[in-house]
Amino acid sequence: MTDTDFIIVGAGAAGCTLAREIVTRKLGSVLMLESGAVPRASRLNVPSDYLKTFRSRWDWDHRTSPQQGLGQRVVRLPAGHALGGSTAINAMIWIEPDRRDFELWHREGGQQWSLGLIDEAFARLRTWLNEFHLPSLPPMHPSMQRLLDQSAQNARAASSYPSGFDRPHLGIDAYRRMQSRGRRVSMWNLLARDQQRWLTATQQQLRVIPDTRAVRLLFDGDRAIGVSCISSSGSIVERRANRGVLLCAGTIETPRLMMASGLGPGDDLQWSGIPCRLDLPELGRHLQDHLVFPIVYRLESNGKDSSRSESDRQRDARLQYLRDRSGPRSSNLAELGGFFELSGAKELASRRAVPRFQMHITPTHYLEPNPFGGRGEHVSFAVTPLQNGTRGSITLAQAKGDWDSESLPPITIDPNYLSKESDREEYLSAIKAGRDMISESPWCEWLGQEVFPKCKDQERLASYLQRFASTIYHYAGTCAMGSNKESCLNGSLQVRGTENLWVCDASAMPRLVGCNPQAIVAMMAVRLVDILSEAI
Repeated sequence: MTDTDFIIVGAGAAGCTLAREIVTRKLGSVLMLESGAVPRASRLNVPSDYLKTFRSRWDWDHRTSPQQGLGQRVVRLPAGHALGGSTAINAMIWIEPDRRDFELWHREGGQQWSLGLIDEAFARLRTWLNEFHLPSLPPMHPSMQRLLDQSAQNARAASSYPSGFDRPHLGIDAYRRMQSRGRRVSMWNLLARDQQRWLTATQQQLRVIPDTRAVRLLFDGDRAIGVSCISSSGSIVERRANRGVLLCAGTIETPRLMMASGLGPGDDLQWSGIPCRLDLPELGRHLQDHLVFPIVYRLESNGKDSSRSESDRQRDARLQYLRDRSGPRSSNLAELGGFFELSGAKELASRRAVPRFQMHITPTHYLEPNPFGGRGEHVSFAVTPLQNGTRGSITLAQAKGDWDSESLPPITIDPNYLSKESDREEYLSAIKAGRDMISESPWCEWLGQEVFPKCKDQERLASYLQRFASTIYHYAGTCAMGSNKESCLNGSLQVRGTENLWVCDASAMPRLVGCNPQAIVAMMAVRLVDILSEAI
């Protein structure tokens, strides 16, 4: 048994940021527990290899229940299982959201989530990242650079921010990335670098234990006092916290740990044989995600290089990366993208509309297992409507006696993808808007023919949407803060009905933001430390 001031469960974007902020602000000692291992595999450093980490030991590899809106498909949900959490396996895109995304946060969370305080938190983050010259704009794949250069000739694709996405803005631009010198930079990488620079006394305030999975929260009455966990040796160990337990295990694992500890919908807990400590009817509800659908074009022949075999191109890419960490392997694949409205050029020109859909543009065939594989070269325009009305759930999956009481209970993940007709219509509108933008651009002179979905019939497109829409890994909302007394968290991210227990990860979002969420999760951690510092 080890005493510390704070226990952090999960070493992802939130956990690593929390640990750094608590220690550097001298708020107390921290013990950070991570169920995954130290990320030593070389593929975790190579930007283009992140897709190869899916379904590996570095991925939780969660799976949904069969999705009616997707033709009964089961969708795999990658989530990082290593120090760094999902920042160890994601596409490294770093965007601060449109501030209007936080209007609901302010209403639900109160003054703690005012625009001014959120801006201060982002500014603090920027100060930290700037020490490492992050996020960065590495050189792009030639086809992506060509698209960006020519986008200025298209009124719909032109961006008003030529220096890369800092915040969502209408038009095509380069995505800033957590990447340095051709290598991935996870939030764990940043924290580890900081640890090396700290004085010995500061270093001693943070202890990180990988390969250790929290399976129960420990309470004294309503006060959280620690966690019970399974160590790397397989033994059960209790860790105690004097000031609080901070749950940062992610949208799927955080509610599962809470349910295993008797927090959640009372009827569900009773059915699973878990004594109900605290009835939280909203826990596991309101699961949200972004789906993506690709429009794929084959590039026109570009001479000698197009006739070379795929194995030759892959060999040259490996040699180039070994030589100077450049070339295709230094790409995160989604180097370029954009935010768009659907309502026409007049509103677009005003630059005042909140974007309704996002596009990730890749120098690949989006549906190919090998990102640079396939016959010939391709460019994919993957569209994502940013707000929808669909809400899913995470629920306990088995009745009493069907699982080991010393492990975490099995769960059913049901995102309820495309269950509403309005959501399907929004996707079809986004596909049309994307095609219209491409057809109006100078790109069509060299993009070649559309190879997928290669049809405009709405009924057939809807069928393709069912078959090929996929997650873009932005799960959120299963432990949302809110003003309603039935909400899991109050505006301070504290679990209602408890003391010294907070949640800080994407599960706490009252609504999924309209962009890639990594920066937002880190910002939430800064805000939580602000809240803790005021309370101490």
